[in-house]
Amino acid sequence: MPFDIPFLNGPLPQGPQPMCFLDMVVQARIPGHQPIPEEVLKQAFLEIGATEENWREGLDHCNETYREQFRQAGGQMTMLGVEPQANDPVSFVDIPGMRCSLRFYDGDMQHMQQYCFDWYDRQKGETIRAPPGLELWPSPLNPAGPMMMGGQLRSWESAMVNIGYLQIEDVKQEKYAAPEGAYVSVVQVVGNERRPILTFQVPTRNIGFHHVVHPVPA
Repeated sequence: MPFDIPFLNGPLPQGPQPMCFLDMVVQARIPGHQPIPEEVLKQAFLEIGATEENWREGLDHCNETYREQFRQAGGQMTMLGVEPQANDPVSFVDIPGMRCSLRFYDGDMQHMQQYCFDWYDRQKGETIRAPPGLELWPSPLNPAGPMMMGGQLRSWESAMVNIGYLQIEDVKQEKYAAPEGAYVSVVQVVGNERRPILTFQVPTRNIGFHHVVHPVPA
């Protein structure tokens, strides 16, 4: 759900390292969020013409620009992929013969008709990386059509590694999103073979329809 953006007026928070405005907002919403490292921020400004001496001025200007844009847009934001907080509903699919599970939660994705899910160690109560040798693929049970998923499901973190935002050694957990009602297979890679372990269906939300009318022949 949309939430009110903090820091739209007054001084911006000052932390131990420089941050972009979006990281400030996310950190206020999700304590423990790790912002973009200072060196990555600095390099981004150096690549567009800033110098070692003035890149912080460029960051300050960008932060004020973002803040003004959010003011003009109404001062609210929807954050995708938000992990469940205390008392938020979650559900699980346990992987046979392994300690890991897949944990499903809303992730503020209802307006996109998708659910978030991640790999989870239920004994330790913490998120984990995808277990070695396990992959997620669309199931043949999905009906063909324009909304059909194509190819292996990749985690959001692996996408960030691919674009250089994260280093693979920094990935500690892996999160995915898929359409409501989609069928996804957990596949084990053994040599050159991929062997399905199980297939699950992504949860669906109760959208409140009282009566659905279906077409009938004339």
